[in-house]
Amino acid sequence: VRAVAYGEFGFPEYSGEASGRIDTQSPWIVRITPEDDVIGIGETIKLIFTEAIAAESLTGEAFTLREMVIGTPIGGGANDTTYVKLPEAMYRTEVGGSDITFYFDADFNATYDGALMAISVDGITDRASNPMDSTFLHVLEVENVGATQSRMSSLGLAGEQLEDGTVQLSWMQYNAEGNLNYLIERSADGDQFEVIGSVLSSEAESFSYHDETVLSDQAFYRLRIQRTDATEAYSRVAVIMDAGLAQPLSVEVFPNPIEDDQVQFTWFSKGSEADVSLEVRDLRGVLIHSEALDVTTRDLQQTVKLPGHLETGMYLLQVSQGSQTQVVKFIKE
Repeated sequence: VRAVAYGEFGFPEYSGEASGRIDTQSPWIVRITPEDDVIGIGETIKLIFTEAIAAESLTGEAFTLREMVIGTPIGGGANDTTYVKLPEAMYRTEVGGSDITFYFDADFNATYDGALMAISVDGITDRASNPMDSTFLHVLEVENVGATQSRMSSLGLAGEQLEDGTVQLSWMQYNAEGNLNYLIERSADGDQFEVIGSVLSSEAESFSYHDETVLSDQAFYRLRIQRTDATEAYSRVAVIMDAGLAQPLSVEVFPNPIEDDQVQFTWFSKGSEADVSLEVRDLRGVLIHSEALDVTTRDLQQTVKLPGHLETGMYLLQVSQGSQTQVVKFIKE
């Protein structure tokens, strides 16, 4: 390479020549540790590239660490894998030349024991702004094992769907002195979590929480652990698949309009043995008839005889079971 300039009379004047190499080579990963793909207590994950990485390129979705959450459908079928982003409270990253290193929270192995972690790298550039030319994906397993290969106490969040369709969660004690409170979080998609309850920490060996919401499809659960030093940690995610053990309350009136002042109806639910009640009201809310229904009458046609003096018009049939209520409008001609 040389420079050229034009003098007063238009003649070119050349500089001396200089040679060099323009970096157009894409960076790629040549090594990852731990080499056995198992993250033990106190271990880090290190990605080693062919050249120095631009720290400013580690933004957005270019560089993610996610937990692989595998759900097994009830009754068989292909497993359903969801990638849940690891909360930032559980790790930090550092860039040092050609290395990227993950450092984990002190409780990481206890709360994520057995989890699969997927590292995804896409779009990272070197210091010459050359991007990676392919997506990198690597999976490692978390083990709560110390330097002496002895297994430590793990939180072990687990859950099951009960016969009424609700979910029972359970977990073990692992840090009685350091933990203050367990916040239970639930998500429908593994992305947006919300707090649904809490359990105070104690000296107990195990804890449990009953989510009274009837499960439909699937739900993701995790614990947000509030510690005595005002910091927080998270548990691995437990996914619960709906086994079809419960179905919500439903009510049907047929025929509608009714005939001969008789309301013929059926009601159905599955998974709940709570008491069932029936009410008939007019549109002003005035009670016309009420009775208790036997749970053994579900899915059987039943009849309510209305007073003959009722005016023609629209009325309401309400059936309630536990926290569920269904209201059906019917017409008397």
